[in-house]
Amino acid sequence: MKKMGLAFDAVAGVVLNILDLLIFELFLHRTARVVVPLLSLGKIQVQEIYAEDIAFNWLGLKRMPSDHLLLSSSMSKLAGVVFWFLCLAIFLLGTRVCESLHTALHCAKSCIRPQRDRMHDFFGFRDWV
Repeated sequence: MKKMGLAFDAVAGVVLNILDLLIFELFLHRTARVVVPLLSLGKIQVQEIYAEDIAFNWLGLKRMPSDHLLLSSSMSKLAGVVFWFLCLAIFLLGTRVCESLHTALHCAKSCIRPQRDRMHDFFGFRDWV
């Protein structure tokens, strides 16, 4: 029984390492490699994913000889996380606003419809339609 638990633990560790590699290493880093230069208008570039982090300041930036800034790969993952959290917040805010507008419009329709129906009855428009 002990060997089975040890084997399961090893398999779970390998699976989690692969997920960590796919999610954090590739997805967030690739997101930052696209988003950071776009938002900085090309002034900040992102370091390669497996390059050594040497001589970066505490923000993860280093000035290059070409007068550009280089963002370290570890900080690029944080930039990717921030980008996706902002996307999620904007999405949730947008759906909440749309839901509020939908509710408000539904209430407005239910308030307007009885008045319109009374007006149609008063002028005899229902007979024409």
